[in-house]
Amino acid sequence: MAQTDWRQAEAKNALLNTGNEDVMSEPKVHGAGVTPYGIYLLAESYHASADFLNSARDWHFRFSDHPLRLLYFQALENYLRSFLRLGGKKPEEIRRYSHDFVAMLDDSTALGLSVRKDVEDFIRSSTKRGDYVQIRYHFVLREGEDRRKQPSIEALENAVSQLEKAVRMAIEATGIEIIPRAKSERGNG
Repeated sequence: MAQTDWRQAEAKNALLNTGNEDVMSEPKVHGAGVTPYGIYLLAESYHASADFLNSARDWHFRFSDHPLRLLYFQALENYLRSFLRLGGKKPEEIRRYSHDFVAMLDDSTALGLSVRKDVEDFIRSSTKRGDYVQIRYHFVLREGEDRRKQPSIEALENAVSQLEKAVRMAIEATGIEIIPRAKSERGNG
């Protein structure tokens, strides 16, 4: 279904069942009931998946490491979203950030998130370069061809792991007990 088709269908479904088709209900907010811990668990699942894929990278990166990078960036984004939700941001406000990790980081920092300087620098430089967009949309899958230089997987994994620790500590400070996931074989989990 074309994008405009589903939007029209969604708008039509939003009409109140009052017989007056000119009156619209409040627009549906996806994720309205999600908790900071729920977003954290989503981030953690991306993180664990990335760690697992990273442990097998010797055999699966024939053309591209984009799937691994995408999983780590999804984890990073969702850890930031988790903290924003913990700080009182509503889902519709969080959705407006789109994939602007620097804006999410700045607002999270204003809400009390504390990360190491190397993590902050990584998020800022990665966002400025457009790494997340590049791995999703602008890639070349031809063996032997140079592609745009990405930061090392180790730097990306480190930033995600450090961000996870900071968000986990903030959530635990609310009284929610988080059972740590098993560490990856590489010891970075």
